[in-house]
Amino acid sequence: MSWLKKHNPQISWEKHTLVFNLLYCSNNCLPAPAVLELKAVEEIPTPYQEFSRVFSEEESSKLPPHRPYDIAIELLPDAKPRHGPIYSLGPREDAELKETIEKQLKAGLIQPSKSPMASPILFVKKKNGKLRMCVDYRRLNSMTKKNVYPLPLPQNLIEKLQGAKIFSKFDLKAGYNLVRIKEGDEWKTAFKTKYGLFEYLVMPFGLTNAPAVFQDMMNEIFRDLLDVYVIIYLDNILVFSLNEKDHKAHVQEVLKRLQDNDLFCNIKKCHFHVKKIDYLGFIILESGIEVDQSKVTDAMNWSTPKNVKISRNS
Repeated sequence: MSWLKKHNPQISWEKHTLVFNLLYCSNNCLPAPAVLELKAVEEIPTPYQEFSRVFSEEESSKLPPHRPYDIAIELLPDAKPRHGPIYSLGPREDAELKETIEKQLKAGLIQPSKSPMASPILFVKKKNGKLRMCVDYRRLNSMTKKNVYPLPLPQNLIEKLQGAKIFSKFDLKAGYNLVRIKEGDEWKTAFKTKYGLFEYLVMPFGLTNAPAVFQDMMNEIFRDLLDVYVIIYLDNILVFSLNEKDHKAHVQEVLKRLQDNDLFCNIKKCHFHVKKIDYLGFIILESGIEVDQSKVTDAMNWSTPKNVKISRNS
């Protein structure tokens, strides 16, 4: 049994699982793509490595399955298909556009379209300086029947944390893209570019009902856990407990539900078993709750609105 000694796997007789030594296997047994996956898995605390699929880069890039939570885009009775002009882009944006389209086509998130309506695209700069492609769905949104499913009030969520002593936070990867467009409604998401006309198979950012649909899905999946040891605001999940033993069981249940529902997390943005965490602009500690001072500073540095339009957009 020398091979078992060499690999030194972790065996759980209770759960009937066997996890091999990740470092040894990544260096000696597996091809390059698997090595990259295992390096990410190594960041997962040992008690949760059976849920490594939740943090898999490869799995998260696949087209999600259809679910009861697919987003339907219901147009108003008097709605007529519209299309606008293509927005002008700079060289850097053009390069990013081509790369984004190729990547999303390969992943199966978009497909070529023959839709009679189309929205233009533009780019916004992310915090890290990189560009993100966005579709300007204002025309589509103006003719879409609104879903009034409510988002929770952050302050009300935070109040549920009183007395909690230990926390874990999970950030879903590609949040909205984890939801499919209802079959038959894909054509309504069409967007036009210099490289052609495409439509989404997954829910993109910018659709008026996207937040409502996503919150509805998360609430349904975790309904019996909400306010017990879980609070959720869109793609941000916070698990809270009174002690380490309970917290381990709570986190395992949350990860199990994520895995069972093909929902994936960005391991770089997740935190396990901490006594201080930032969530929705608040700093949560065992001793109490504080406002994130960086958010206060940002608000204090807002420029004075010069007209009503700017004030409404602030």
